[in-house]
Amino acid sequence: MEPQQETSHDILESLLQELVEREEDFSFYISLCLRLLARSPQHGWDVKAFMRGLEPEDMAAPRDPAKLRTNPKFLESEWLMGKYSILLEAFDEAIASRHISTAAPRDTTLAGYDLRILWKIVHAHYSSYFEPDPRRRVTCAVEGLVGKDYSVEDLTGDLQDYLDRHACLLKLPDLCRELADRGKDLAFFTDLGVRLLEPVTWPVDDLRSFLQEIGSETVVEPVALPRLGWHQVYRTHENDVFSDSEQLLQKYSILADTLGELSSPAYSQVDLAASVARAQYELFFSRKPQERILAALRHLISDEYPAETLHRQLLDFLATP
Repeated sequence: MEPQQETSHDILESLLQELVEREEDFSFYISLCLRLLARSPQHGWDVKAFMRGLEPEDMAAPRDPAKLRTNPKFLESEWLMGKYSILLEAFDEAIASRHISTAAPRDTTLAGYDLRILWKIVHAHYSSYFEPDPRRRVTCAVEGLVGKDYSVEDLTGDLQDYLDRHACLLKLPDLCRELADRGKDLAFFTDLGVRLLEPVTWPVDDLRSFLQEIGSETVVEPVALPRLGWHQVYRTHENDVFSDSEQLLQKYSILADTLGELSSPAYSQVDLAASVARAQYELFFSRKPQERILAALRHLISDEYPAETLHRQLLDFLATP
């Protein structure tokens, strides 16, 4: 039994190392957390919003607690960890006293798997900030997800599947560079964003109009500002286009969070709009066209819009005269 356990961990470590070497560890981590959260779509809207708003640099903070507290994402992570720790303990107490099962049966919707996996995700992420080696922080967070509801074998299978299915991600930088060299990067992004919004019946005309506006190279100018923090209100900037971009990002992020909290049937549609709004916002944070379009497109990849589909559509677009 023991040698088999060691073999499982050896395979896991090997796959994690391959992920790091391909520089896909962060993307895998985010996609895995979102997939685990999708198993209980009625809960964890705030955790989902947090994970979607993370950038690789948000996990590169120093270990020193005094310096950590200057990172807004660490503070948000700490708050979420505290919130779900309290909830998990409170619900365990209520179940143990049989209060939930007798007096308030509807409360069981947050019991069991839902709370455990929510706590597991926020705890794993929070703990990763205290990993001494910044290069291992993402790996540490991924390994922290393993537990009663998600085994080593589950993680190993998901890692192998990700590496197999996302091999085309390695080709995206070259395709994005070709797009940028031809001056077609913003045109492709606009076309893709508008098409993704086609099935959305929630009113998103402002986002559609903005996407069409930024289809010109002269419109998207990079800004020397940090990305908007979760605790901030969108900023007034001399670049009106950037101000509009930031306002749309915050509008659809808040809207998606609220509809998620309410378990609204419209949540999935607005969540898609929020992903598109997040993607267009990324266009303003790099002076290199091939880097900005790659960063933006990565925000659109999901189970519903896999990397394989993006890869195929990029090839089709480049083949069009």
